[in-house]
Amino acid sequence: MNQNLPFILNPDEKLIIDSSLAGYTGMKIENMGFFGMGITGSGLGGGLTTSTQHKTEGNILDSRRVHIYLTNKRFIAAIAKQNFLGTEEHSVGTVHSDIALQSIVGIMAQPYMLLGTKVGEAIELSVKAPSGDVDNITISFVTRHRALRTDERDNWIRLIREQIEINRKVIQKPSDSEDPVNIVKMRYAKGEITAEQYNEMLEILNKK
Repeated sequence: MNQNLPFILNPDEKLIIDSSLAGYTGMKIENMGFFGMGITGSGLGGGLTTSTQHKTEGNILDSRRVHIYLTNKRFIAAIAKQNFLGTEEHSVGTVHSDIALQSIVGIMAQPYMLLGTKVGEAIELSVKAPSGDVDNITISFVTRHRALRTDERDNWIRLIREQIEINRKVIQKPSDSEDPVNIVKMRYAKGEITAEQYNEMLEILNKK
């Protein structure tokens, strides 16, 4: 796993997986927002990443060769220099697209086709913008050493789905003030219920 990252990791963010020799087709999505610290090409660094997304104008069919990264918060594609055949990656440059996982509303496996011929595997990501618009982005895994990268593609889909589900559970987790047991304790502390009612309510809640 490549730890020399071209982007900033936030304090609660970690790298899950990365892959070379990928393609990115679709709208470029950028993030700008909260402060983060992480490892950059020149060492430890800090900077702004984002909690909101906006699209940059461009051809929806615009395609880039990229190195892709998955963290527990984002899917990131960075511009990569590859040889003409796309069989070797020489270096990784700046971030091309930065997608918050909570904005991904669909993920699907596809064959990667060129002039009617299957030349690799692909993932189609459906990304929802704050405006409600949904854009489809294709991440391609071109054949490497004449072998299809089906297992690699499927592993990416599994990991993206896992991280999306983990993020969803974190977002939906009730705060302490919403926890039923804490509410009962607060009511008892304020004298709104008797000790008998308090114990009865706790017994009912603990059975759930």
